Amino acid sequence: MSRNKTEKKLFFSKTLDFLDRYLPDQAMKSTNTIETYRDALTVFRRYVTDTLHLSIRSFGFEACTHDLLLDYLGFLNKNGNAATTCNNRLAAVKAYLWYAADGDISLQSVALAASHVPLN
Repeated sequence: MSRNKTEKKLFFSKTLDFLDRYLPDQAMKSTNTIETYRDALTVFRRYVTDTLHLSIRSFGFEACTHDLLLDYLGFLNKNGNAATTCNNRLAAVKAYLWYAADGDISLQSVALAASHVPLN
């Protein structure tokens, strides 16, 4: 098997391109929108590392399951976030997953599963 096929695809490995290239240059998002996405991904990273006690050095795209995102949404609700805040944060994670899947067909199933997580 080639090295690329055996390497784990780390979840946060594409955030720089997503936030600094894709959102401003291709999606033409405003600075405020980009900051909202940055904040949402930061909150998700903190959930993964601080609540789930997983390392970002080992958290791969395949670990971002439908159930994990449902639990994340529950975590946000439990911690007093308004429904709109929960929805925005979940939408940012979903958008990031679709961006990653657009560049790597093997991630399509992850993005598709995430797309079925309902908003509040």
